[in-house]
Amino acid sequence: MAAKEHYAKIPSTVLPTVKRILTIFALIAISIVLNQNFDEKFYLTEEFKELGSLPKLVFMIGTLFQIMSTYVIGFCFMECGPIASGFSYNGVD
Repeated sequence: MAAKEHYAKIPSTVLPTVKRILTIFALIAISIVLNQNFDEKFYLTEEFKELGSLPKLVFMIGTLFQIMSTYVIGFCFMECGPIASGFSYNGVD
């Protein structure tokens, strides 16, 4: 592709790619912390049964984000290729 006409103003893809990679590292760090503090097997204990509604809600949200972060990290890794190659450029941003 020649850098002429419409394609002359294509921005660098380095910064958006680095931002996505930093997002991945942040999510991995958060996931590690959540893995140490939230265990799904805790739902089956008597201790969880005796907790109040608010602590149960906090624990459920933490566990949900822990499980969800696995998939979000995978999708972020998948996005790095298109971002780095410039396929995500829409002609404006």
